[in-house]
Parts: sequence; structure tokens; C-alpha cells
Amino acid sequence: MSSLISYSELERYVRVGVRNGVFRRLSMVQKAFLRACLLFARRVGVISSRVVVSQLRDILRFLAPPRVKALEAGLRRVGEMLKCFESRGVFKFAPQVKLWLMDESYRLYLGFMYLNEPFRIW
Repeated sequence: MSSLISYSELERYVRVGVRNGVFRRLSMVQKAFLRACLLFARRVGVISSRVVVSQLRDILRFLAPPRVKALEAGLRRVGEMLKCFESRGVFKFAPQVKLWLMDESYRLYLGFMYLNEPFRIW
């Protein structure tokens, strides 16, 4: 993940968040911080402060479209599956599984399945 956030990237996430209705779920402080960062990035071009960027990344992760969230969740799930399958030797007798795990549409499928899974208390 880069340590810079450009104005165009920030504006795109805010626009998608407003369109999806997620922007209104932010707290007043987060909205004010986001607007201040937008004004600063419009004036300067990029935000390069590590502290500000780390706080912005948390907010932008919340504003991200569902597809991006699903791809991130799918990538985490694929990492878990790779470790599990390698330790059990699945790739020796089924090498096609590794190709499935590298396919973006399969990762997206896994991500949406994970995001739509009900919360479980064990």
C-alpha cells in the first residue's frame, strides 16, 4: 500500500461513498477530517504524511465499494486456503486447485461468500 493519497483517489472514494450511502454513516469528526483532507489534497495534489494517510486509509476502507471489500476478503481467504492446502498436500494430486485460487473471479466469489456469511458465535 502506498504512502501517498492523491486528490483524484480521495475524490473517487468519497464520490462512491456518497453514492452508496455509506458516507452518512461516518461520524461528524470523520466527515470533517475527510473534507479537510480533500481541500488540502486539491490545493497541494497529494497527501504524504504517514499519520494522516494511515487515518485516511481506515476511512477509505470503510467507504470502499462492495467489490473492493469482497476482493480483499477473498484474497485473505485464498491465503488461508493456500496454507491449508499446501500443508495437506492437496496440490500434488489436484494442481488445478492452485489455478482456481489465482483466478480473480473465484477470489471475488469467495469474498462475497465471506461478506454475506452470517456472524457466528462459537
